Amino acid sequence: MVERALEAGVDVSYVLMDNWFTYGPLLKDIVARGLHAIGMVKATSQRYEISDRKVNLQSLYQQARPVQSSRQEVLRSITTKMAPGICVKVVSVRHRGSKKD
Repeated sequence: MVERALEAGVDVSYVLMDNWFTYGPLLKDIVARGLHAIGMVKATSQRYEISDRKVNLQSLYQQARPVQSSRQEVLRSITTKMAPGICVKVVSVRHRGSKKD
């Protein structure tokens, strides 16, 4: 779909995607086209690199720094790598429907 949009002449800088599409191979293809991506992630088997270790999303959250902001929706942020070596910034936000998530 991204390829068709680019071929049609759509001027785009970012690709916005749901958690179904935010996975390594697709992100690698988007970055290779010179685009940026914004996507949701879920706690799956996906691993992130921190200090030469591979950690899951929950461990990544624990290692991320709390964000000092007047908006309480943004909780933490960390820059890391996602397989296959893609640099990503993971921003943890509060779930609007469930304040504990």
